[in-house]
Amino acid sequence: MTAPLSFKDYYLYIPLFDKKFLTHGVKYKRCKQVRKEEYSLTYTIYADVLFVLNFAIDFICMCASLYICRLKRRVFPIILSSVAGGVYSVFALYLVNTPFLIQTIVHIFALFIMCLISTPSSDIKTILKAELLFLGVSAFAGGIVSVIFSYLGKYVFESGSIYADVSPLSLLSFVLFTAAFSIPFFVKTGKRIAYKTASVSLDYKSTKKRVDAFIDTGNLLSDPISGDGIILIKHTELSDVFKEEQMEALKALDVLSESFPTGIRLVPWEKGLLPVFRPDNTVIKLFGTSEKKTVSALIGIDFSSGSFGGSFGLLPSCYIN
Repeated sequence: MTAPLSFKDYYLYIPLFDKKFLTHGVKYKRCKQVRKEEYSLTYTIYADVLFVLNFAIDFICMCASLYICRLKRRVFPIILSSVAGGVYSVFALYLVNTPFLIQTIVHIFALFIMCLISTPSSDIKTILKAELLFLGVSAFAGGIVSVIFSYLGKYVFESGSIYADVSPLSLLSFVLFTAAFSIPFFVKTGKRIAYKTASVSLDYKSTKKRVDAFIDTGNLLSDPISGDGIILIKHTELSDVFKEEQMEALKALDVLSESFPTGIRLVPWEKGLLPVFRPDNTVIKLFGTSEKKTVSALIGIDFSSGSFGGSFGLLPSCYIN
């Protein structure tokens, strides 16, 4: 059952003897009671309706933002992110009387948390990019919703926000629209991701590691000695494979000392010299299939920032064909 937020009851205030009324228009103000000499209409904001609407809009906007950013889209992180957005939309009602600067800072921080939840494996730069795009997409979607309810005449404008008069049928229709949009979107996206990503499992000196890798037809790196292809993996994913001092030594290619782990060699590539090692065993499994393939490959340790299309590995397509 819907419960009104008692702290957020708005009254349409029309003073009967205010000469400035014609120039200032209708005024909205928040008050605890209505005086007898004033004509008033009560607008109650329902927490559950506000949550559901913002959850649905945030869900669609987040899907669109991650799609434009070419980031991996997973249904559960996006759902959690949208839940956070819905909860925040209710909490934001408490910020009505706070200074604009504080409201802006809190809004930006909330957007950052939402993007962090939806893309947990991304770096700060990628998250900020997604946040900017999400802000733009949300503003566009909010503009469309505002135009619709303005046209219908069922809205209240308060403190920079529009609160709509939503009937149960409208709410149900909007939720069904969100479901109709999301199901084919994730089915199609899942097939595309399955085609472009694979799971790489490594066994190296009693340490087992599994990394999701993006399949890249342009990754033609190979070892000039053995001729084996090189699978690039972000160094952050190999922190449990090599000790900290070994990783630091690998990162500083000019420091060739005994701290280098055995089995490491340097391979020329576009950025200079790439440290690579050969796992004891490498198994590749294409997403969406149950087939596994053991391959002979080297692992290149990549220290650059960012990710490979949302994955932390870059797999040569020759291991899939």
